[in-house]
Amino acid sequence: MSVFSGHLARVLVLFLTLPQWGSVQAAEPIASHSFLSNFQNLELVDHRGTPFRPQALLGQVVLFNFVFTGCDSTCPLQTQSLARVLNELPPATRRQVRFVSVSIDPGNDSPAKLRAFARQLGADLPGWDFVTGDVNDLLGLARQLQMLNADQPDAPQIHRTSLWLVDKQGRMLQRYRGNPPDRERLVRELVQVSALAPIAAHRAVAKGIAP
Repeated sequence: MSVFSGHLARVLVLFLTLPQWGSVQAAEPIASHSFLSNFQNLELVDHRGTPFRPQALLGQVVLFNFVFTGCDSTCPLQTQSLARVLNELPPATRRQVRFVSVSIDPGNDSPAKLRAFARQLGADLPGWDFVTGDVNDLLGLARQLQMLNADQPDAPQIHRTSLWLVDKQGRMLQRYRGNPPDRERLVRELVQVSALAPIAAHRAVAKGIAP
């Protein structure tokens, strides 16, 4: 059992002793210290041509990664692997989970290119958004999250492959290695985290139970 799985097991025990809140209220603002706050002031659009609003992710467990359509190595393999993860989730979990793949080459990655990329890799799935936007905004985000090589900040082909797991209130719970993704662990921990009411996840993080 992984260290994080052990943490999640203790969180689940804590959760069973707490009243269930249900989902986060739609009107709740994004906390300034949350992972979602990184996206709050950016003008983004998804691969369907729809404006992407990070507020819409509140109340759901989210897995983030960074890709670019010109990649011919890690990005396609990671995307195909994550498509398997999403398809392997139980229906009750899948309704509470979103995947967000953010372009690290927004100058090239239009919504149409992202849509073709997703379809080619079997990833144009409900609950999964491929996101692009302003070049300066997204490169600034990538630098803020230390996704780019400091010596070659304009080279999207040299970027980290991390995955970020974010809870229902927008806080980061875990960052995973993404090359390759550990599919079994991702499925297991997405199921565990999605079972937590927001109050339980909040108290778990506050007590240091979840990393």
